Amino acid sequence: MERPSRLVGRANGVQDHTPLQPEDPRRLGPYELLGRLGAGGMGVVYLGRDHLGQVAIKIIKQTYAEMAKKPAKRKKAK
Repeated sequence: MERPSRLVGRANGVQDHTPLQPEDPRRLGPYELLGRLGAGGMGVVYLGRDHLGQVAIKIIKQTYAEMAKKPAKRKKAK
C-alpha cells in the first residue's frame, strides 16, 4: 500500500459531508474522521476533529506527493 501525504487545515462549522467508506480510516494521527468532504484523482478530503475543533484533512496519493517533491523542469527560452 502506498503511503499518502497529508495536509490539514481548520474547518470549523463544516456540516455537509458524506459518510466514511468501509475502506476509509477512522483515525489519522490525533484526528477522528467524521466523513468525506470530497474525492478525486489526487486523493480524498476528510472532515475530522481533534480537541480544538473540526479540521479538513487532504490525503494525497503517493504518486502526486512524489511529483511535488521533484523540481519542475523548465524550458529555457532561446
